[in-house]
Amino acid sequence: MGQYMITIDCKNCDYKTYRFDIFLTVDIGSNEQCFFENKSSIEQLDNYKCEKCNQIKCCNKYTALFKTNKILIFTLKLIKINNIKNIEFISIGQQNYKLINIICHNGGHYYCY
Repeated sequence: MGQYMITIDCKNCDYKTYRFDIFLTVDIGSNEQCFFENKSSIEQLDNYKCEKCNQIKCCNKYTALFKTNKILIFTLKLIKINNIKNIEFISIGQQNYKLINIICHNGGHYYCY
């Protein structure tokens, strides 16, 4: 199992809360390729109540990989990768992962490389 570090930043008082969530697979959407660069994905939360100022305001939620395993399973959603058969390694930050298998879904059919 790995861990995400989730940071919520209140725009009203700049207070930050931190939470760590465990994951078995890494789900990556088309707008979250930043995980491959070891950066945070950013999401804006409306109507968030800050623990410090107790105001209901807009805040930013940052999610980053904190701890990874030797084996990672990625679910890539709506990501188009050219020449997917030729990819041998995926790098996340300074860690390189050997790509062992790819399962693709196309119009109700699954196939693998």
